[in-house]
Amino acid sequence: MNRFTRLPLTLALLLLLGACHPLEDAYCNARLPKTRVLVQALPIHYLLVQRLDARQLGDAHSDDGERITYGLTTATPSVQAEIQLHVTTLPGAVCVRPDLTVTLGYQPMQVDMARELAPASCPYATVFGHEMKHVDVYREHLAKVAKALEAEVRSRIGSALPTRFANLAASEKAMQDFQNDWLVPRASELLQAVAAEQNAVDSEAEYARVAAACPGDTLLSGARAPNP
Repeated sequence: MNRFTRLPLTLALLLLLGACHPLEDAYCNARLPKTRVLVQALPIHYLLVQRLDARQLGDAHSDDGERITYGLTTATPSVQAEIQLHVTTLPGAVCVRPDLTVTLGYQPMQVDMARELAPASCPYATVFGHEMKHVDVYREHLAKVAKALEAEVRSRIGSALPTRFANLAASEKAMQDFQNDWLVPRASELLQAVAAEQNAVDSEAEYARVAAACPGDTLLSGARAPNP
């Protein structure tokens, strides 16, 4: 089973708006380093827990109170951004160019195993293997998101020419606008899109495999896929 927790993301990045006069642009280009954009994915780490029984895990996973759940993987998207602004002054203005580093992850991540599952038993190994499929989906999706988001940020920045602002406060306002109006919603959308891939893991075929994985042990024999 998988449950995806959606929480607000916090980011702060600079929106490059407008363009300098060609002479001012040349002046800034000569004094500012090129923009660097890096979007990276944190390694996936999970906490393995076995403190709830299958009924309690089912209650955590479903609102109907009737589900028996032997394994549950939960994760929260996380985003961190680091910005270094390179600044040079113009008459009555400043010219800025940023270095952007964005770090994406699913943290914390927790894999819950039901108390009924005896360690080293076939049912435990079967359920744990199923939950690792959910963990793998997070890992693979995170790598795809990092690559896609970096490409989109680079596209937004365009040619990465220095941008002129009246003052540093104006550049901070542009930074906040970029965060609220595009980057946070887009990063959230990309990270939350993992839900469809996670639902695909919990297929009827996968649950049939789990139910038949341990001949002679009836603990998992009633396993069924979640309702759509």
